[in-house]
Amino acid sequence: MSRIAGNRRSPAHRAVWAILVLVACAAFGGPSRPAHARVRQTIMLRIEGFLDAAPEGVRPQRKIQVRIGRDATRSLAVTRLANQGAGPHGQTILGEVARYRPAFRLVGDDALVAKLAGAPPGARVTLTGNLSSGRNVLLTSADVEPVAVPPPAAAASPGAGASPDAAASPGDGG
Repeated sequence: MSRIAGNRRSPAHRAVWAILVLVACAAFGGPSRPAHARVRQTIMLRIEGFLDAAPEGVRPQRKIQVRIGRDATRSLAVTRLANQGAGPHGQTILGEVARYRPAFRLVGDDALVAKLAGAPPGARVTLTGNLSSGRNVLLTSADVEPVAVPPPAAAASPGAGASPDAAASPGDGG
């Protein structure tokens, strides 16, 4: 057959078209997400709350279990959880992890973990760290404020007859 009678293409011409189709598919048929969307970004958390129990009059957002280091598991009454960077809101993160026991595993420098593990019940804590690989929080800081216990004189009833001066100097009266 002649070129006029038929529509024959040479093998080289077909190979060029096949390569063009493959290049077009690779360019336009790839993933629609940008490359940075596939990389998990670090979530920097700030968690505020009270260990074991919140004081009277403080209403926590949620009470969760946390593992401190490798062994100790304690309750944490969360009063505030904030994401310091981009990503989900603190409420969203708290809602997602609250269904697990423990909700977070607090790991990091031995001094920070020991400080947190040795905190007395009811201590106010402020934790900062990076949420990574599931529910692990790599602590960068841990502030522990022990509970302020009211002095015994303040706990006495006002009608007991003792004045603050008499409580301060018991042997000075005559």
